[in-house]
Amino acid sequence: GPVNVGVCNTLLSELLCLPQSLVRPLATVVHKKTGGIIMFIIRLLSSLNDKGDLRYSFNDRRWTYDLEEISVKEVYDDVVSLMTDNMKNLSPKMMFGLKVAACLGSKFNAQVIDKIKKDDEIEDTFLQECINLGFLRMSGDTCVWQHDQIQQAAYNLIPSSNRDSFHLMIGSRLFMATSASEMKNLLFSIVDNMNMGQCLITEQERKDELAELNLDAGEKALRQSAFESCSKYILTGLSLLGQDSWKTKYDLTLKLHEAASEALFVTGDH
Repeated sequence: GPVNVGVCNTLLSELLCLPQSLVRPLATVVHKKTGGIIMFIIRLLSSLNDKGDLRYSFNDRRWTYDLEEISVKEVYDDVVSLMTDNMKNLSPKMMFGLKVAACLGSKFNAQVIDKIKKDDEIEDTFLQECINLGFLRMSGDTCVWQHDQIQQAAYNLIPSSNRDSFHLMIGSRLFMATSASEMKNLLFSIVDNMNMGQCLITEQERKDELAELNLDAGEKALRQSAFESCSKYILTGLSLLGQDSWKTKYDLTLKLHEAASEALFVTGDH
């Protein structure tokens, strides 16, 4: 699992043969960028060395680093690529679970995985294994990715050509498995995933269904003062309506247009 900043400091001190007091500023930055994942730490140090931000000075006869330059840099892409490659060595069921979890955002309710999986696609021990591997941590009933780059590495397991269909599958399964009383907590996860796969929906009846879900999501976002998100959901809902929606779906069409006017007024895009 991930290590704390103190352990990270000790590790860097031993690797660079420098006093802990001298590497503490570097350890703080490295820990923040890697989430304390040992694999990320080692790979990041290697990347910093390759790019000259961490180098051995023959004049000073010790390792030196450019803290200011390191602080402003993003975690390098090859760190994420390394994690993705390592994830590919896991079992197919673990990889499938990671793909699903990566599509649920930076945090999600632990029970959502059970709603999405069918039969034995994902092992019952999946979440515990993710915790043991340092991918996730628990906060009550909520699963939280240890680092956004770990989530990105898991997401990269999904071939780019399959991502629309994968998101649509997740959103559809979650929608079918969610009761009316649970919908308020899972609405955004359902709609966000279905929207990412909306280009694959051809039947107007299903488009209308998704348009109504976007209306619900937009209204919820508006109540939370998330005006940009509200506007996005409402405009997506409008785009899903059929050409004759004023005849076939009058109430839904009217509500979406009224909501669009309110959202655009609030965001200043009217």
